[in-house]
Amino acid sequence: MKNVTKLVTVLVLAMFMMVSMFGCYGSFALTKKVYEWNGRLGDRFMVQIAFWVLSWLPVYSAATTIDVVILNLIEFWTGSNPLAMNNGQEVIKYAQNGDDSYKITISSEQILVEPLTGNAESVALSFDDASQSWFLKSGDSQTKVATVDGATLNLLYPNGRSLAVSIPN
Repeated sequence: MKNVTKLVTVLVLAMFMMVSMFGCYGSFALTKKVYEWNGRLGDRFMVQIAFWVLSWLPVYSAATTIDVVILNLIEFWTGSNPLAMNNGQEVIKYAQNGDDSYKITISSEQILVEPLTGNAESVALSFDDASQSWFLKSGDSQTKVATVDGATLNLLYPNGRSLAVSIPN
């Protein structure tokens, strides 16, 4: 019991530190899309049953985690959330880390990080419409990190495992 209390305390402290240090509240675009999709399923009974199922299957938890860890952090640094963007819209931001400078270009289908100084290589996360897959590209290497199958996004881990997440309309 003592270890559980210690773990919970550390997790709460870590979450507090993340929020207070980065000040990244964000728009939670993915979580809102899941919530809106759930709300359009039919009458109030159907919506409530779907909400219970999506909560039990951790769809809401996964969407919130992706928002907190990835999308809201991108939104904090760039001022724009990729899921909230229209097709053809592009945001360009610049970042500095010590002596290294970077240009970050974000669109609805790609995030490109280009070094302006230093020896680092460009890194891109892009969507391939033909294969319905997301790829992480760095230098000459390209790694598939997710696939889209209808209304399901399959996140692919380096160890071969995958996580299926429902995509809201």
